[in-house]
Amino acid sequence: MRLAKIAGQSLVEILIAVGVSSLIIGSVVTTYIASLNSNANARINAVATQLAQETYDNVKAMSEADWNSVYLKSKATNYYLQLNGVGSFDIIAGTENIAAGGTNYTRAFTLQNVSRSLGGDLVTSGMGPDDPSTQLVMVTVGWTIGGKPGTTTVGGYISRVKNTSLKITTWNGGSGSEGPFVGQTNTFSASSNVDWSTLPGTLKVLNF
Repeated sequence: MRLAKIAGQSLVEILIAVGVSSLIIGSVVTTYIASLNSNANARINAVATQLAQETYDNVKAMSEADWNSVYLKSKATNYYLQLNGVGSFDIIAGTENIAAGGTNYTRAFTLQNVSRSLGGDLVTSGMGPDDPSTQLVMVTVGWTIGGKPGTTTVGGYISRVKNTSLKITTWNGGSGSEGPFVGQTNTFSASSNVDWSTLPGTLKVLNF
């Protein structure tokens, strides 16, 4: 009887030990899987942020080289950059697909006009006149892993830093040219009560 009792207790202890071990192992496995998923998500987010920043930097560089190539694009439209044959980019309507690090991403950017108050501060769009020298660029990169979509966005304001100047030293070309003018010209649109032809390079208001 005593041997049977001891054997029974040993079996119970073994079952308890197995149960506790199962709980510990299950917890460790769950934590390990969560850690792997967290690391994978961090890697994907890092790549997506890099892709978004890349496009933002390239759009900014394009605006500094040729402001109108960016500013004159339609607003609230998805665009992406396509490398052309002369070492620069073309702005194409749509969304591009990118494979990086074993993950498929989508990438696109939008352009928005920026409004300013009379004091020059940024205000909600439509609450002040549009600033033709500032644009808001928003780049969005998306992906889907295990049926779960994810996105990251990089954005900021870009400004025109170079302005083409117009040089006029004489108006003897006369009126009738509407422009816009770039570089140098000797013509203008129209005049009233102004003598522009008697002495080249000067304007004289008549009747004074």
